[in-house]
Amino acid sequence: CARDLAVMCFEQKKYDEAEAHWRAAAAKMALPERPAAHAPACAADADAATELSLCIGDALRMQGKLTEARALAEAAVAEREARLGPDHPWTLGAVYDLAHLLRCQKLNETGVSPFSTG
Repeated sequence: CARDLAVMCFEQKKYDEAEAHWRAAAAKMALPERPAAHAPACAADADAATELSLCIGDALRMQGKLTEARALAEAAVAEREARLGPDHPWTLGAVYDLAHLLRCQKLNETGVSPFSTG
């Protein structure tokens, strides 16, 4: 399965390959940027599509593609807030992912590596 391959690649720090596999899995589902005619068939599909968007965003973040990752994270937060409400645990998880990404973006702008250990 493309998702399993993506996770293995991500764990091996092959972020570009992980992104490609997650995008392949997402291509089989309706993501927010796809036409309404291709909307998810049920709530579980919407959850999976949003989760894939967050995974793609994570891979992009690790590649330093912060602007593209931010757009996916913001879309995921908006989708989950609209569908699940602002206090739902999955919405809050997406908010956390966005906050982490914004921190990385801010550190990047100040010249500090978001991946430094010290």
